[in-house]
Amino acid sequence: MALLKRAAVRHCGGRLVAVHEGGYSDVYVPFCGLAAIEALAGLRSKVSDPYLEDVQGFGWQALQPHQDAVLRRCEAHVARLATRLAASGSASGGGGSSSGGNGSGSSAAAARR
Repeated sequence: MALLKRAAVRHCGGRLVAVHEGGYSDVYVPFCGLAAIEALAGLRSKVSDPYLEDVQGFGWQALQPHQDAVLRRCEAHVARLATRLAASGSASGGGGSSSGGNGSGSSAAAARR
């Protein structure tokens, strides 16, 4: 989440929008949403996730080969875009890795830092 927030500060004046697309457990989604809002706000509430241990034990948590392939294609597109922006003089300087975080879902939240 820190990488995403830094990118928002650098490229969007600190503006960041997160959208919850739905389709999840109506029992568990409030805890996921709260975790995302806490991370965006840099705060920690006193609410504990009663399902966290169970969820962490679910299968398919490791990066799968098909997911890795998509990420590699996206990284290649980002690298080409950065090169084109630098060549056109539109780049604001520097680059960065588009990977390295672990997804924690999204939430119906918008944060401004």
